Amino acid sequence: MEWERQSKGYTKTKRGVIVEIVPAGGYVDKVKYPHLAKKSGMSRDTVSYIVKVDDRNTSTSYYWPLVKNLKRVSRSGRAFLCSTSSHRLL
Repeated sequence: MEWERQSKGYTKTKRGVIVEIVPAGGYVDKVKYPHLAKKSGMSRDTVSYIVKVDDRNTSTSYYWPLVKNLKRVSRSGRAFLCSTSSHRLL
């Protein structure tokens, strides 16, 4: 998945993989993603996704972007939902 993120007057393109689906009206898991739960204490009206982004300096970050901003991208033209137990096509 890919989307543009704005912060402090700059726009960055982020690219990552979906690692979790948050149901409509659901909340981010506070144990798995404490930094996201602090920033976003509200639920969303539609299904949304937690996206894992591996940054250039080998660190991993998690984001909860708005679905309307997401674009499906990959070399194979397919997007994958990744979890620790399985890989499924979206």
